[in-house]
Amino acid sequence: MHEAALVGNLVRQAERIVATEKAGRATELVLTQGRLGHISVEHLRAHFDIVAAGTAVAGANLVVRTEGEGEDLRLVSVTVEDL
Repeated sequence: MHEAALVGNLVRQAERIVATEKAGRATELVLTQGRLGHISVEHLRAHFDIVAAGTAVAGANLVVRTEGEGEDLRLVSVTVEDL
């Protein structure tokens, strides 16, 4: 459940960026996760697919980079496109 909440927060952040940019949808999200992060990339992608369904970020490519020593999961960038 914790993972779904984390991913939900990231999806909401990305949706705000899509709206701010007046774009149609997001095509790529780049995330960083600290080395001590507890969620695997595969698990993160599975949650992302479920949480993002029906949103402006559904189907976006998800890039996850390991960075730093903590466990934070952060949205670094969102690539958008017009429909």
